[in-house]
Amino acid sequence: MAYLRFIKSNDNVYVYLKEYKKQEYKTDNSYTLFAFGRLDKAINFINVLLSDYDNLKNILIDDDDVVNNFTKRDWESWKREIEKRYSKIKQKREVF
Repeated sequence: MAYLRFIKSNDNVYVYLKEYKKQEYKTDNSYTLFAFGRLDKAINFINVLLSDYDNLKNILIDDDDVVNNFTKRDWESWKREIEKRYSKIKQKREVF
């Protein structure tokens, strides 16, 4: 099961695609599949991915697990989640 993780650092929010994976001798069972980067760049990146979804393998050359294991519906739901988080942060910054 993959999910998005939002991590705040130095007044920036970074987006990671993570997955639960059983790992012996570890307390954290999450595994990072893909790092989107800063939140504002993640929105642009996922829009590029979805606009050229048929060539996803060419865009994500090194990440075969990310390309093969998820459908377009997964990517669209992650896009909605990223945009939702971005709108919340944008609203907070506009309030004086």
